[in-house]
Amino acid sequence: MPVNTDQTGRIQKNGQPSEGTKLARKTLAQQVNDPMMLQELRRALPKHVSAEKMARIVLTALRTTRDLDKTTPESFFGCVMQAAQLGLDVNTPNQHAYLIPRRNNKINAMECTLIVGYQGMIELALRSGKVEKIWTRVVREGDLFRVKYGLEEDIEHEPAIDGDRETRPIAYVYAVAALTTGGKVFEVLSMAQIQERRKRSAAGNSGPWQTDFEAMARKTAVRSLFKWVPKSAEIAMAEALEERAEQGRSQTFDGMVNESVERLGMRPIVDTEGEAVEETEPRVEYDEQTGEVKQDEPKG
Repeated sequence: MPVNTDQTGRIQKNGQPSEGTKLARKTLAQQVNDPMMLQELRRALPKHVSAEKMARIVLTALRTTRDLDKTTPESFFGCVMQAAQLGLDVNTPNQHAYLIPRRNNKINAMECTLIVGYQGMIELALRSGKVEKIWTRVVREGDLFRVKYGLEEDIEHEPAIDGDRETRPIAYVYAVAALTTGGKVFEVLSMAQIQERRKRSAAGNSGPWQTDFEAMARKTAVRSLFKWVPKSAEIAMAEALEERAEQGRSQTFDGMVNESVERLGMRPIVDTEGEAVEETEPRVEYDEQTGEVKQDEPKG
């Protein structure tokens, strides 16, 4: 006699909904604290991060980020699992990463996208143990700025001390990494190069590119710097996530993530290469000075 089992391997009686099916019927907020969800978080998280802490952070994101609770469960929990694998907090003042709701016109539904901030990328680089420090700066018109390439490469940057400096246009952005071996590497991008990368992004005309251009320019410089920095598995994953987000593609391509999604009673994520992704404004609002996500008042 055949025996039916659910995603957890438990025997399932005929006509009885599986634990995964029961979970899928709950709201996103209810699912976050479900024992099955906490178990999947424990599988993904680094040992020094508790599943309960991650669940609290995700619940806060759901309460304070407009329309996040309207995203599909598959995309939402796929992004949560990706953030858990990277060990990055989401939608918090440390600006490591953000869960962002976007409309996918191809399936006519809201989907969640994981955006890793430049502070999160720096955090991942520092964790590798091969990078001692990373910093990024913007060069504005009127600053003294010289770049030297060759056998002894160097940057000289002396910001103007005028009171209106912060209102002047950005001319260059650069990022520098001090390696644990004692050397330094840097990357300089002109405004034309920054704008070219912005044009390649599916969200180049909305979201943080519109509300917090400087932070996105700094992030672009840090990402460009990574080609000279020894890579860890986490940095490689963060870069892959960013590339897919820019292309409007599903981010939850990782086999482990899809296994977690299936165990939670949801459909595995299918890559949607090349589809158009449209953001319905307003989505997440960013503080133009700090780059932090502006938080709405908690719902209810």
